[in-house]
This record gives sequence, structure tokens and C-alpha cells, in this order.
Amino acid sequence: MKNCCICCLIVLFSAFNSFSQFNLEGGIKLNTEEALDGYVLYTNFLGTFLINNCGEIVNSWDITFANNHVKLLPSGNLLYQTATNLIELDWDGNTIYDYDLTSFDPSISFDYEVVKKQNGNYLSVIRKIYTNAEMLDLGFDLIEFFPYLIDGVIEVDPNTNEVVWEWYLTDHMIQNRYPDLENFADPFENPGKLNIYDIQLGDWDDTESFMINGMSYNDDKEQIILSVRKLGEVIIIDNSTTTEEAAGSEGGRYGKGGDAIFRWGNPSNYIDSNQEQILFYQHDPSWIEYGEFAGDISIFNNGFLRNTSGAPYSSIEIVRPEVDEDGNFVFDQELGWGPYDPVFRYSEPDTETYFYSDYTSGVKILENENLFVTLGKDAELVEYNKAGDLVWRYVAPQAFYIFRAEKYAKNYPGLLGKELEPMGVVENPPSEYDCMLISHQENLQENGLKVDWSLQVDHLIVESIAEFNGHFEIFDVGGIPVANGELNTQMEIIDLSTLSSGMYFFNIVDSKGRSVLVEKIIRK
Repeated sequence: MKNCCICCLIVLFSAFNSFSQFNLEGGIKLNTEEALDGYVLYTNFLGTFLINNCGEIVNSWDITFANNHVKLLPSGNLLYQTATNLIELDWDGNTIYDYDLTSFDPSISFDYEVVKKQNGNYLSVIRKIYTNAEMLDLGFDLIEFFPYLIDGVIEVDPNTNEVVWEWYLTDHMIQNRYPDLENFADPFENPGKLNIYDIQLGDWDDTESFMINGMSYNDDKEQIILSVRKLGEVIIIDNSTTTEEAAGSEGGRYGKGGDAIFRWGNPSNYIDSNQEQILFYQHDPSWIEYGEFAGDISIFNNGFLRNTSGAPYSSIEIVRPEVDEDGNFVFDQELGWGPYDPVFRYSEPDTETYFYSDYTSGVKILENENLFVTLGKDAELVEYNKAGDLVWRYVAPQAFYIFRAEKYAKNYPGLLGKELEPMGVVENPPSEYDCMLISHQENLQENGLKVDWSLQVDHLIVESIAEFNGHFEIFDVGGIPVANGELNTQMEIIDLSTLSSGMYFFNIVDSKGRSVLVEKIIRK
């Protein structure tokens, strides 16, 4: 694992020289009523912290390397990946699962993206180390640049500790310089494959070749979306394939094997076109779950080396892929995968929303349709409303950058039933910002609601004494949703007869995505 250690040193050295200095005066800087009532999870060199909207710690874990993208699962467990291991911890920091990634051949290097599928399996981005000879056999011209890392995705079954699915970039790379090599091909005739010589060399570490720096999974569609940073593109691949199919160009739900079934951000990479590049060293593509853009894809477009006049800026791209009646992405030989333009963009030119981070970073669209943005280079976490106005800002203390953070609403299943009492702040001295928590749960009467908790006849009654539009959700103790429905009439009778005996959490959410009630109920 000598090469892996070298990689860590390269990244740390580059980070210290490329990113800002440590934030000595961090903490909460802005909290408004428009911010989502919830909790933020982030990691720096002090630890991993779950904080409320005033920056007060409600839980923490001894996970300290800022490259970790730590996520809170619906069960309340933490999931993250280190340079060598895939790890799940419970709320109290006890190890639930720990998978050693170093058994791969060639040796694996670090990456930090992992997700958990609904079936309980893990999808993990991995990065393999290759020799110079192996890279030359793949067509890499080592006179121009010196990569030795190529990415892939594996699926691990925690019940058996087996890798049950594998996909590697090496099976879907082509090059158009060396005809004697097996992967020689015309990029314009093979749009599902990635051309080695489309890799952009302006980035800070040439050793990483294509560099996958973000991943999200769509269980319903069995699709994985990946950010391929150095191509200026996001791609989607088919997870319904077998490992054998994933190594080829046929099979799977979408018939393309492991080739890309969708690409977006830089169409001149795969079609003979004058269309301009849109994505510049982007991060964090993910499917949007809430609001007007539900089902679309959000991307943090870093904007590094973007060809613009004036000061550089980052942007949030909202992409709505074109699909046919069978759910396949529409491809045009002259236009590529459409549409070319995002359906919406948040940026200084478009919405007068200025932010810039040329490295790391990410974005999530929250339940109330706000944007939660990680500005990784400056270790700042910010929230904008749908119009693009700043409504919340937090500067991570004792941090010079953050890879990515997450925000969860108070009604998030992983938080239900947890003790969330404030335990001080991360920064020392505390922030001077006069912050007050703004609760949306204190008084049901303000929302015109009355709830009858009698369970004697297997139902709940929710009465509205004023106009109320929202919905309810019921979760079991593991954070799994078991029922939901609309609340938009004066009286709703919620049937509980199908629920097994046990404890559940009942949650009411208003039309803005704010939780106005979270209550424990016992089904006997």
C-alpha cells in the first residue's frame, strides 16, 4: 500500500497549498426563518458534527478526516468511506459494518463516495493503482501527463462480505491515437465510451486520470450517476447489469451493458459539434426528490477554468434529461443527449446568487425547495431559498476545506426518536452572531390543526380548523416509511389497521416542507 500512502501525502500537500487557511473564527453567521428547520452533518479535522440551525452540537463522532463524505442513513446510522475501508456506525459511534477495500488487485487507492441501496447493499466508488506499463497498454501517453489511478464502482453485500457487482472505467475507455491498441476507436462513433484524450489537464493532480468525484443512485431506475470531473461531464450507467454485462456494451435494463446511457456537460467529447462546454470540474450530481424539480438532476458546477470574462463563479445546474416512453434517454447523432441547456441555473449571472469554489463542494435541494450548498474550498455551508437569496450561513471552525456536507429536516427518519439536546458549539470562542432557533413545531394551533391520538379503533383523526395543505408520514423505529398521505381537507381519518404491533413515528409536514409535528405512537 505504499502508493496509497503517497496518494494521501499528495492530496494533503496539495490541499494545504491550494485551499484557504484554517477558519479561526467560525460558527453560525446567519439564520433566518426561511432556512429549513433541521440539522447539518459535516466533518472537519476536529471530528464529525451534527449541528442545529444555530450551530449547536446535538451529536458528534470521532471521524476526523475532512475528505470523508459522511451521510446519515434513514436508520440513524452513519455511512462513510476512508482510504481503505467502507464503514457504517450507529448513533453512538459503535461499528455496525467495516469492509476492508485493500484486498483488490491492483491495489485500491482512496475515494470517498459510498451509498446504501434499498436492498442493504453498498455501492462504493473505488480507485485502482496501475503501473506505467499498464497505463501505456491502455493508451495513456505518459509524456503528456502521468496518471496511475483509474476509477470504478463496486457493490458489496454486507451479509456475505462479497462483491456482487463490479464496473470499471477501463472497460469503457477508448483512445484515437494508437491504432495498434485494442481500445482504439472513433469517439464520435462510440458515444457511450469515454475518450482518454478528452481528459482536461488543468486540474491540480494529474495522477487521477478521469477522476470520479461524486455518485448518486436511483433505486427505482437502477441507475448510477457519476461525476467525471476531468471530462467536464456527468454520466449515468446501468446497475441492473451483471458484472459480465457491465464490462461490455450489451445487456441490462437499458441494453447498453456498462457503457454510459446518458452524458451531459460537454457534448463535443462524443459528437462532432460546436456546442460549448457547460460543466467545469463539477461535483455532486444527484436526483432531486422535492418540489418543482423533483426527478431532475442537480449538479454543483465548480466553474474552474470556465471561459468567462470577469471574476470566476460557480453555478448550480438543474438538468431534465429527455426520455422516451420506455424510459430510455433520447440520443441524437447531431445534438447528443438532450437537452443541451439546463432547465434552471443558480448563479450570479442568472439569479444574482454569487458563490465560488473551484474544488470539492456540492448541492442538495431540500424539502422546502431551498438549496443547501457546500462551498468546499472555504469550508462554508450555506442555504439559499428558491429565489437564490441567502437564508443561512455557517463557517466550519478549524477547517481549511470540506469535501461535502448534508442537511436533514427535523422529520428525517434517521433523527426520529433521537436525543437532540444542544451540547455547546464547535468553535472556540463561540460565534458572536445572536442566533435563535426558529421552531415550526411548538404550536399546532397556529397551523390550524387538531390531532386525536385515540388508537382504540385503529385510526388517527387529524382535524383542520383553518386552511392547511400538507401531508403526513409514518415511520417504523428503523426509519423505514410505512405509510403516507395528503392532508388538505378539514378532516382526515388515517387508517392504522395494516400496521403491525410496535412503535412508530407520526409526522405532519406543511406545504413548505416544514415539520409541524413529530410524535411517537404505539400500535398494540
